Amino acid sequence: MKTLVFALLAILSGFAYSAETLIDDDFTSPKGNYWQEIRIFMPFSNVVYGEKGLVMGRNEKQAPIPGRLFDTAFELKSQSLPLPADARAFQLTLKLGSNKKGMAPKGFGDSYQNRILWYDAAGERLAAFYYVPDFGHPLDKPGWCLYRGSIPKGAVKVEVQFGFDTPDFLEGEWGVLNRLVFTVGTDEQIQDLEAPCALPHALTLLSKSPTEDGTVPFVFKVLKDKAVDWNGFSVELDGQEVSARAKFANGQLTLSPQGRFGDGLHVVAVTLKDKSGENVTEKGVFYIGKSRKENVMTVREDGMPLLDGKPFFLLGIACLVKQGRNGNNYDRAFEEASAAGLNFARHWSTYNMDSKDAEEFVAAARRHNMFISMSPTLVPNDTDAVRVATGVAKQLEADRILAWDIGDDTSAFIKPADLLAKHKAIRAVDDTRLTTQADNMGLGYTSGSLREHSSYTDYVLASDTIQPEIYPIRDYLPGTAPSRATMVPQVIRDMTQIKRDWQMNGSAPRPIWPLIQYFYYAPSKRSWYALPTPQELRAMSYLAVIHGSHGVFWYRYAGYRGTKNAARGYSDEQWKNLSTVTLEFRALYDMYCTPPVEQTQTAVVLDGPQQDGLGFASLNTLLKKHDGKMYLITCNSAYEKVKARFELPGVKSVREYFEKRELTVKDTAFEDSFTPYGVHVYVME
Repeated sequence: MKTLVFALLAILSGFAYSAETLIDDDFTSPKGNYWQEIRIFMPFSNVVYGEKGLVMGRNEKQAPIPGRLFDTAFELKSQSLPLPADARAFQLTLKLGSNKKGMAPKGFGDSYQNRILWYDAAGERLAAFYYVPDFGHPLDKPGWCLYRGSIPKGAVKVEVQFGFDTPDFLEGEWGVLNRLVFTVGTDEQIQDLEAPCALPHALTLLSKSPTEDGTVPFVFKVLKDKAVDWNGFSVELDGQEVSARAKFANGQLTLSPQGRFGDGLHVVAVTLKDKSGENVTEKGVFYIGKSRKENVMTVREDGMPLLDGKPFFLLGIACLVKQGRNGNNYDRAFEEASAAGLNFARHWSTYNMDSKDAEEFVAAARRHNMFISMSPTLVPNDTDAVRVATGVAKQLEADRILAWDIGDDTSAFIKPADLLAKHKAIRAVDDTRLTTQADNMGLGYTSGSLREHSSYTDYVLASDTIQPEIYPIRDYLPGTAPSRATMVPQVIRDMTQIKRDWQMNGSAPRPIWPLIQYFYYAPSKRSWYALPTPQELRAMSYLAVIHGSHGVFWYRYAGYRGTKNAARGYSDEQWKNLSTVTLEFRALYDMYCTPPVEQTQTAVVLDGPQQDGLGFASLNTLLKKHDGKMYLITCNSAYEKVKARFELPGVKSVREYFEKRELTVKDTAFEDSFTPYGVHVYVME
């Protein structure tokens, strides 16, 4: 592969670099020395080189194949490029535009990804760097996005990949890749590169907010400050020109008050111009006022949420709406939920205090001592920082809100940087509640494998909590149906993936509130045809907690017209199935709130499968200690009977808590049998 001297980029872009450029393509025509042949899934995509760059869209000449989506997946992958011996870091810049709103592209499995792949001397893949392209610029005026990172030790070759599987382009929707530049060098060389543009999310608030002190200056860090032409910046505060009160030094912008900032929300708009003449206006917020003193949420070091300093193990019901079962009455809905041991409810992901019946919703929650989450605005997956912050400020006094819903199916609709900016804007106004997002992990429906990059990987730091959407109970088209045994163990896989994603991001544990499926909804041929059985529902709930959740959300779609499970909601039998499980957790609530302890137990399968349908150990256990006793929570994740032997040092007596059975203990060990997806909770002394 022929590489370009970086002076070429300097000539083309007006910047002086001293690193080596491996790719610099404007996509006006195919360049075989850079790229492999573009890979297109089916014939549905149209990807064309031309004057505007690489134009991507729908193949208008094709009609969908019956029974299949119109899938516009494609993949652009470079040749294998040799790395210079001293290369330790990289910079990738892309210039992109689109007329498709809310575009957050992502791949599927190991295909159609946006990533950089690193290979060792033997040709084995060492690692990958994933990125989410920013298509938030107009089709006719593409904008830049930039990514930097380290080259893994031992890498001698690299491949750059661009493409995506979702979202699909609809008729008339197009995207354009106008330029791609990939540069490598030493750490110092890459850090010294000037950004080729003014980038979005250029401001990060460093000062404490909210604060009661309106006399202090507010300081913002400026991203890629070396690229800014500081003779051309301007600042507005709440719509008024205040550039004279703003000072820049050491990569920070400081805005001073004129006497005192007034109480309430303040919006700072900074217009930055880079040295090539491009500019961007970025907005930041801060808040002058008191923080709440009651119903304050914090997080324990193990990820357990704390409500006013006390552990809050979430027992939640999602989609608590007016419907037939509750007589279209929130008070009856909350009364029934509270009687089932639940302590938390979510309405819709976009429901907030501007909704017509929100006051009634909150009042019913208060009467039945339950808590709720709300959305900052009524706009689905809103990323307007000012609108989001304004929405939070309007709802600060709503006393039952413990969390802000900031993303639903997040990775399909919001870019990581946008969600992080939204999270920061909310926390600048309200430091007493948690932000939470809901998404599937993107791991498929039949695999037990973890991914080096899941739907959550890039979003870990963009919310305080995660609600993994765990909806595995499906029926499939003939010839594609997996064994029923592969469904329930997906809980284990998804919970394990979350903890892996934390490690990838250097994140401390944070609350996991899994959305456990108790719905069926079949508007098409590829969906959820049936409810989980009572055994599956119970097993999924316990597996989530055994593998690290800080409570359980039970999720039932509601409000969808024309589906059997929508208008009325739960039948009496279904509600009994659900409340049987929720009341079990409520019965041992204080035990679940205790901090983690050393897991000294051993579990051995004596009869039955050693592994479940996805290859995980069929015996799942969690040891807890509370009130002088030990508790062993166990679940068989195999779809077959299992006989097991458990050993725990110091144990003299064992009783199954819910079945009231005494078990024989011999040499600190005991045996018991499990039905498929069976659950036992043992109390030991």
